[in-house]
Amino acid sequence: MARLPQEYSSDSRKQSLHPSKALLTLLQDNRLDLQRVINVHKLLRYALTSSEVAVESEKERLQVYLKHYHQALPLGESLPTTELQPADDLALLAGNTWINLWDLTGDTNYLFSAAAFLEFVVTRSKQSFLSRLLLIRIYRLIGKILYSTHQ
Repeated sequence: MARLPQEYSSDSRKQSLHPSKALLTLLQDNRLDLQRVINVHKLLRYALTSSEVAVESEKERLQVYLKHYHQALPLGESLPTTELQPADDLALLAGNTWINLWDLTGDTNYLFSAAAFLEFVVTRSKQSFLSRLLLIRIYRLIGKILYSTHQ
């Protein structure tokens, strides 16, 4: 069984958010290891305190999610279009991080970036209804903002 890299131990959680070479190898090895990495990301995100949710740390986490998503895409290349991509949860983490960045800063460019990325995601994973729902949520937020600025 593959072991998670040191960067995900409880002692080193706050040290670095950037993936190690060992983690990148895990992502390319198989789907089970990828699922473990995704679950670690989800648990770390869930356990964030309000003091740990800052713009710079969110940007760092976003870069990690995006990098892992793109590196994990080859795992789903041979899957039929009726299957979810193994990396879909990383895309959801990235989308939610962009929304959180918009919430922290008020910068609508984060919402536009999230929409563009999720449009790419739904072309790669046609069955990912959660990605579609998140995309709809983002479009509603963009519409609300645009409507309120033109009133």
